Amino acid sequence: MPSPFDGLAATFVEHLGDTTPVQYTHGATTVAVVGIFEEPALELQGLTENAGIITADTSFSCNEDDLPAGYGEGDTLVRRGVTYATKAPMRDGHGMVRIPLLKQG
Repeated sequence: MPSPFDGLAATFVEHLGDTTPVQYTHGATTVAVVGIFEEPALELQGLTENAGIITADTSFSCNEDDLPAGYGEGDTLVRRGVTYATKAPMRDGHGMVRIPLLKQG
């Protein structure tokens, strides 16, 4: 019986993704991948001198099948000339993966 989530990953990327592919490198393999790139802004919480800064990781989400076999933490992603190191991927179990990123340089 098909899952109601079949094809959902492709739909998210198609409607929410950036049409500019990123270059994802794992070992000697580099592939062009289209996905959802998120670079959240910093947010200040509180209006006093003790205000805290809330941050969120930059991340890239895409179809898991679009990535090279064995992808994971420590790979490289390049988007619009900016290089990021990948952190531990978070698979959703339905074909999508969210990869937190650490900007290099």
